[in-house]
Amino acid sequence: MRSSQQQRVSHATYRPDIDGLRAVAVLLVIGFHAFPQWVRGGFIGVDVFFVISGFLITGILLDDLKSGTFSFSRFYARRIRRIFPALIVVLIACLALGWWLLLPDEFSSLGRNIAGGAAFASNFTVIHETGYFDVEAARKPLLHLWSLGIEEQFYLVWPLVLLIAFRVGGNAIGWLIAAILAASFLANVATVGSSPAATFYWPFTRAWELMAGSILAWLAVSGTMSARTGWADTRAALGITLIVAAVALIGKSSEFPGWWALLPTLGTALVVSAEKAWINRKILANPALVFVGLISYPLYLWHWPLLSFQTIANPDGQAVLPRATLIATSFALAWLTYVAIERPVRFGKIPAVPYLGATMVAAGLSGLVVVHYDGFADRMPAAIRTLAPIAVDEVAWRTEKCLLERTYKHFASECSGDGRRPSVFLWGDSYAASLYPGLKALQTSENFGLAQYTIAGCPPVPDFPVEGRPFCAATNDVVIAIIRSAKPDVILLYSTWNYPGFDPDKLDATVNALRGLPKSRIVLMGPPPMWANGLPQAMLEEYRAHRLAGSALPERTLLHLAAGIPGLDKALSAKAAALGVEYISVWDVLCNPSGCLTRIGDDLTSLDYGHLTIPGAEYLAAKIMPVLFPDR
Repeated sequence: MRSSQQQRVSHATYRPDIDGLRAVAVLLVIGFHAFPQWVRGGFIGVDVFFVISGFLITGILLDDLKSGTFSFSRFYARRIRRIFPALIVVLIACLALGWWLLLPDEFSSLGRNIAGGAAFASNFTVIHETGYFDVEAARKPLLHLWSLGIEEQFYLVWPLVLLIAFRVGGNAIGWLIAAILAASFLANVATVGSSPAATFYWPFTRAWELMAGSILAWLAVSGTMSARTGWADTRAALGITLIVAAVALIGKSSEFPGWWALLPTLGTALVVSAEKAWINRKILANPALVFVGLISYPLYLWHWPLLSFQTIANPDGQAVLPRATLIATSFALAWLTYVAIERPVRFGKIPAVPYLGATMVAAGLSGLVVVHYDGFADRMPAAIRTLAPIAVDEVAWRTEKCLLERTYKHFASECSGDGRRPSVFLWGDSYAASLYPGLKALQTSENFGLAQYTIAGCPPVPDFPVEGRPFCAATNDVVIAIIRSAKPDVILLYSTWNYPGFDPDKLDATVNALRGLPKSRIVLMGPPPMWANGLPQAMLEEYRAHRLAGSALPERTLLHLAAGIPGLDKALSAKAAALGVEYISVWDVLCNPSGCLTRIGDDLTSLDYGHLTIPGAEYLAAKIMPVLFPDR
């Protein structure tokens, strides 16, 4: 994510086409973040950056090594002058905005990301924050720093490795780059299916993309590249074609990087290798693209925090115009950062490195302080302070035992219950798991058995594909087999149901799979009310808008309620009647024309977008008990 590296890259030549290619990369990333429905594969812009960085930095290092002017201190001083100024400004800005806008758990997450960003270890921070119930990506203003972390880790290690290879002599550098590239690519392909998050963010599984650029730099510095400049136009055209194909064909559901990453990586390498091509000279070297390339680093830093904080502050405002305005603002901030901060510090004569280092350490420590104090809950209004620090109760939900989160695994033996009759078999996604504590509490006063088989992100529908959850079908097949063996009295199906591609007719497969159990009653529960940005955030906004006292926080609200839930509820009710199964409208239980229930006493009903708190689960379970056991 660098702007122009106006240093020497083989024979001290500055290549404006590289800045133009960098502009293409950052525009792809911005397009994906702002308009993912239009630029579905735009995130491959990061892969383009990796190849460019490998080419530029390796070229600089090899030139210095060949001329005998290489110095670790000089190299890292240049990196600090180049990277730290804009990043420090963005970190401080995000800390200030987070203090005002974020709930404690989100502010604590931001603190971790500030510390990770200051230490250039954001990719490692993100790996540890990829749980199913972690703060969602759109509410993490510094999530995009993961790629910066990988590049900085490359800068930290690569000079020493190259120095050793250079001193060995001969073709050691070329063989070394090829060996790292091959090993990294094989590791990427081998792990992308089983550990997608680690493969995406881990530096070694991304190193091959940087090595692709390094190979080009080695060829250029050794003179081999200049001897093979034929077919430059063909290489450039093929490279652009591969990049365009990557944007069109790759999406969020693709196993990425994996084999798919060959498209943008090879495409970028071909374009970089074709300096004399018409595309490079006339299109990529166009002054407009070069300008965007020059400010691409601060532009990359600014655009995502603006989009993220906009989502937090206005979750319903997803129109094109506000996002386009934010992108224009990010361009303005990037230009100001480049002109007023980046260039003066980078090319000024003052000894800025010690001050930059100290300021970056201070920024990182500020993030750790936020984490240490759990997001400073005391900064929240007293009226909602007790409502904010709500998290998933993994013990009560029996996470990774009876609620499977990430991969296909076997359910624990305890999920089947204690064998009492009549029995309720709870099958569904994480929203069903959030109901389990309420049903469990009822067992103290009502004599019934209770089984829990829930899969996060997977509705109880056989063979229904869920993006990013390839194990849903296999796990649901296991649950169906368990139901047939257990022959429960009540099969309770509960889910949020509002998955992309889902419609009520999909339930035909579920009911047909359970038809052979004549003594089992099928009870379908409709979707819960859903809150954009979560119910705690809605309560914070209610407080700020009306300055309510703690006891006067509204018991019901319409604020940020998802508009499509009542329609989905009616459609599911009609489908249940057509299938001859019983139906419970969660919407009717929790909502009325004045709004949906927000709290039971001082406790919220939902801990986020719709997952029930334990008091909320107990309330809902008590309300549906007469339907589950009508003879009592």
